Amino acid sequence: MSTSTTHPVVVGAFDSPTGRRAVEKAVEIARSTGSSLHLVTAVRSNRRKVIDGPGSDSWVVGNADEARNFLAELSLTWGDIETTTACVEGSPGDVLVSEAERRDASVIVVGNRRMQGAGRVLGAVANDVTHQAPCDVYVAHTNN
Repeated sequence: MSTSTTHPVVVGAFDSPTGRRAVEKAVEIARSTGSSLHLVTAVRSNRRKVIDGPGSDSWVVGNADEARNFLAELSLTWGDIETTTACVEGSPGDVLVSEAERRDASVIVVGNRRMQGAGRVLGAVANDVTHQAPCDVYVAHTNN
């Protein structure tokens, strides 16, 4: 991985088709600007659940554990981009803004899911971020 001298591109990384499209756009922006990439996942809580395995094996997995595993796997995807991750408890919009402030981001990339109609009034992530962001916001077209 190369060391970036510019401010990072922050993106909400969620394991869904629209979430992955937003990450793809963030990767494109990071590559074109020579920036690092900061993958962020917001979790609602650190609630844990017990998963029974074969035989008498069982293990505890929480929302945060699952998110960290997803981020770790995703961060290995691009060898040419310096990539960091954060899994933070809170609402997605607040977490993205907070991480952008903490990392002195150049841009936050969010998807446009739920930017239309009632979702916009109810506080879509993109709507929240565009109103609170400490930097530029790129709203990626992630709908089919």
